[in-house]
Amino acid sequence: MKQTMLINQQKDFSFLWGGKNNDIRQIIRMSPTEGTILHMLSVQATTRIVEIGRYKGGSTFILCKSSKENIPVISIDDCGRPASYLQNFIESKKLTLINEKSESVYIKESYDLILIDGDHSFTGVSTDVKRYWLNLTKGGKAIFHDYWAKKGVRRVVDSLLKHKIGTEITLVGPTTTTTPSNVKGIDIVVIQKETELDPSIKL
Repeated sequence: MKQTMLINQQKDFSFLWGGKNNDIRQIIRMSPTEGTILHMLSVQATTRIVEIGRYKGGSTFILCKSSKENIPVISIDDCGRPASYLQNFIESKKLTLINEKSESVYIKESYDLILIDGDHSFTGVSTDVKRYWLNLTKGGKAIFHDYWAKKGVRRVVDSLLKHKIGTEITLVGPTTTTTPSNVKGIDIVVIQKETELDPSIKL
């Protein structure tokens, strides 16, 4: 990150934030540092990106704008709001919007990056993991937002780590799960898939 400009200071992405220092969450519900992490992971995607939870489409914009032109993005949200800044991605067929609840959607294609930021309850997060983990490629990345802010997210992520289903990786500073107050503005956990879910393990 020392060599990377925060994404809110980059022309193509600055409109997602507001305020005097352009660091107030507006269109996107992530801090500039979290948005930068999302950008860095999107650049690395090689097959397909899935997003659960779109809201105003700020994170969707980053996923589409930052990833390679040939990487499709699928965004799932039953109450996401229309956004003009996503229209070009829709028209070019890069972005597919699915306006349904994530538990009723099945994506048969594989993907190597997924953002899980929908229903933050334990039931919601665990249901999304059970439904979408299978087609996440081995070594693929699952991004969980609001780890410390939402107990349900934390419980599921901790279980994935405990059972060695995934490994936490960090792109900025120390790992989020072990240092909640040491890195300001980061409440994202990135889990790299190591193995499939064992049905006998309760998340």
